[in-house]
Amino acid sequence: DFTITHKESGRQILFAGLDDVEKVKSITPAVGVVTDILVEEATEITYDDYKGLVKRLRGRCEVPKRLVLLFNPVTQDHWIYTEFFVGRFDDDKGCYFDDKLGILRTTYRDNRFLVQEDIDRLEGETDKYYYDVYTLGRWGVLGHLIFTNWEVRDLSEILKATHQFYNGQDFGFFPDPAAFVRVGFNRAKKEVYVFKERK
Repeated sequence: DFTITHKESGRQILFAGLDDVEKVKSITPAVGVVTDILVEEATEITYDDYKGLVKRLRGRCEVPKRLVLLFNPVTQDHWIYTEFFVGRFDDDKGCYFDDKLGILRTTYRDNRFLVQEDIDRLEGETDKYYYDVYTLGRWGVLGHLIFTNWEVRDLSEILKATHQFYNGQDFGFFPDPAAFVRVGFNRAKKEVYVFKERK
């Protein structure tokens, strides 16, 4: 039943999937309150899922409540990077701690269960993104982005002068949101303009 119960105290470890965060709203242990939440593959949950989990940590208890996120640090545009790492985490140090947040980076070197073949594969990775993320445990920056030379600027004058627009829509499949974009293109300048984007 996805539950481990300590026979003497009645304290429990409860397991649940986050395919729908609404499912965890009614989770209540047999004794006490939820004091710790551990999320495996945390980069696969949304910011809204995270906020929903934080709300599950409530009620009177004798210990500090904690939410632990375990993940491979995919790309720097992920909400986890923005929420917890920006302005705090120093890549050269590998850890960060204050009164409310602790960040610890581990790598394959900390995994005593790897065999030499696993280590050789990780150390021999030739793709920079995969080497940074899976070998070094660093936040990845994708090297094969379609556009890297972009900037944010006022496009109101260009919007007035441009008569041909292109609209695009992506009906997001859960948990990704649906998205809409309106763009223009200046062939002479080889510039693409993104006028509107909505999620």
